[in-house]
Amino acid sequence: VIALMPVFSMFITIGLFFQVNEIGIGTPLMLFSAIAVLYINLISFWLFSKINSEHEKILFMETANQQLQLQQYYYGELQENYKANRGLWHDMRNNLLTIRGGLEAGNCQEVKKHVDNLLAEVEHPAALHYSGNPIVDSLLFDKVRKAEKNKIKLKMEIRVQENLEVPTEDIS
Repeated sequence: VIALMPVFSMFITIGLFFQVNEIGIGTPLMLFSAIAVLYINLISFWLFSKINSEHEKILFMETANQQLQLQQYYYGELQENYKANRGLWHDMRNNLLTIRGGLEAGNCQEVKKHVDNLLAEVEHPAALHYSGNPIVDSLLFDKVRKAEKNKIKLKMEIRVQENLEVPTEDIS
């Protein structure tokens, strides 16, 4: 509406200019009207520019806010992974101490049973490479991990090119 207003007002001004004598409006009044229409048009374009600029700022802020939320989420995930790794190292040390203690005591059957139990626990159901594309793989790994955490059965078949020509933000 703002963009069409100057076009319509110019048509009206031009129409009035050619009918100045028929209507009975004097030339000074017509000139004043034309200047007023020009002024209104300039203000309309300025307002349109301001509205567009503000809209672009709002879109930029929304995008920046979304990126910030994603970064905060992934920093939280990194922190969780760090804690999990610390727990794994702690558990591994304790298991190695248990194995060494069993070997020193000559309990080979107990040690074998303990190692078999550890091997059963260490199975990794989630593969790190689903598609060959590192961005897609990292996103899928995160979703697979969440599904496993929530006991959701998941079956997927992924086919993507390794070198997608799609921006990273669009993939995510």
